[in-house]
Amino acid sequence: TVNGRVEATSLDQNATALRIGSLARVNEILVNGAINAAGGGANGTRVTAIQIDAGALTTRLTNKGAILAKVNGDKAVGTALVDRAGTLTGIINQGRIAVEGATGTDRAIALDLAANTTGVSIIQSRLSETATAPEITGNILLGSGNDLIDVLAGKIAGKIVFGAGNDRLLLSSEASYSGAVSFGSG
Repeated sequence: TVNGRVEATSLDQNATALRIGSLARVNEILVNGAINAAGGGANGTRVTAIQIDAGALTTRLTNKGAILAKVNGDKAVGTALVDRAGTLTGIINQGRIAVEGATGTDRAIALDLAANTTGVSIIQSRLSETATAPEITGNILLGSGNDLIDVLAGKIAGKIVFGAGNDRLLLSSEASYSGAVSFGSG
């Protein structure tokens, strides 16, 4: 549980704010505060707010705060969340997940879940009736499982790439989406 702030900053190198290492078992990442990474001014560098390594086990992410990757310059890739283990199956977003400052459509990745083969459910809703509308800004990359993106409120801006599963994208009355969608081969 993150109730305060977790931050990583680099001038021109890689920056990762929260890393779940191989063999680590973290059932849920709960963000009530903020997880921010900033940096990456050099060519080929990566700025990642949350990284789940291959071999780790994390099944849920609930965000009620902010998960942000801020890229300095035009040569780095910004990623708010990458799950290299492929174990995340549920994401609830009631806050902000975003990449800022990345240039080019493939340099801003909000959610990289491409390693998942069992399916992921991403649910976005308001925390309360008076809360700020939630958002996901950046590309969403999904794996070969049966995936669901259900946007009940707020906005998603970026490309969505579904994998080979039977995938669904649902938008309700308070929701908006801007970007391209690729439903893959499912």
